[in-house]
Amino acid sequence: MIMNKLNSQKGFVVPLVIAVVVILVGGGVYLARNKTTNSISNAVSSTTTVTILTSNENSSVIKNQLNQDLTGKILTVTPITFPNNSNKINGGSTVPFLSFTLKADNGDVQIDSIKIKKTGTLSNYYLKNIFLVNESNTIVYDESVNREAMSGGKLNSNSELTMTGPVLLKSGETQRFYLYVALDEDLKYAKGDTVMLEISALNIKPANVSIVGDWRVKSPTMIADRYENAMPDPVISSVVPDNGPVGTSVVLKGTRFAGFESDKNAIIENYFGQRGIIYGETGSTDSLIKFKLADRYCTRDMSYIGDPCTTFMIITPGVYWIYVSPWGKSSNKIQFTVTN
Repeated sequence: MIMNKLNSQKGFVVPLVIAVVVILVGGGVYLARNKTTNSISNAVSSTTTVTILTSNENSSVIKNQLNQDLTGKILTVTPITFPNNSNKINGGSTVPFLSFTLKADNGDVQIDSIKIKKTGTLSNYYLKNIFLVNESNTIVYDESVNREAMSGGKLNSNSELTMTGPVLLKSGETQRFYLYVALDEDLKYAKGDTVMLEISALNIKPANVSIVGDWRVKSPTMIADRYENAMPDPVISSVVPDNGPVGTSVVLKGTRFAGFESDKNAIIENYFGQRGIIYGETGSTDSLIKFKLADRYCTRDMSYIGDPCTTFMIITPGVYWIYVSPWGKSSNKIQFTVTN
């Protein structure tokens, strides 16, 4: 049955206050709204639960048995369980806490901000960075000015963090997101403490969009298990060759090279302490990084941002040091001489 234009009849007086009429016909439940607001113009069904959340995070969440929302636009939220080694977390590590997908239907949906709430006994001090990345490994929400990779936000005194966007989901588009936490190096006084993160608010446009699924995505309860990071430092055992001009093919060998999202990057440093980012070539592994010596290197890792590099370190003949630093843990430095 179709509910159409209840207030369009001649002589019908439209009240200023929203009128809600519930009509029970043959066991079917229908909801009609006054024409002064958005109206439901299509048939509704009692088979699908839709949660409608306005952009005002303090407003109440309305749950109705509908398959058509006020604007026709729908945002589907699907939590994804993250296996995490018995939910134990170690100092100095960067840990995935939760993951979820968002899908827009019947029109574009914009996510302006996501609020994260922390609960548990672990002090906020130990959560050094919280950041959200998409499946392309691009940071989409952070609180840093420069929006550098691995930069994120810190919890306030209320154990909350609002991550601002925006992120636009085109109609029919699905994106997956991952919430990561970078932990303090030393959990000496926090062993056994617990921590859980959840999405406590969404700010979306347009204001009245149906949310399908439980948008309050929660992480498992994590437990601080080690005083220090259980993962040993990376080690470079050799660099071959250890000298050569720009264009030389170089191979680093060692252990524990892989970093965030399995990156295989190295760092080249000159006499003045200026550093450049070396991206490992195809075929690089956790124990081997291959690259061709370039004539310049970007001083920032731009791979998670997508913006062009603006500052380079120029390679000239002289002595340099090469090392790796996955997860913020630096290896030994190996000398490399650039020749003419």
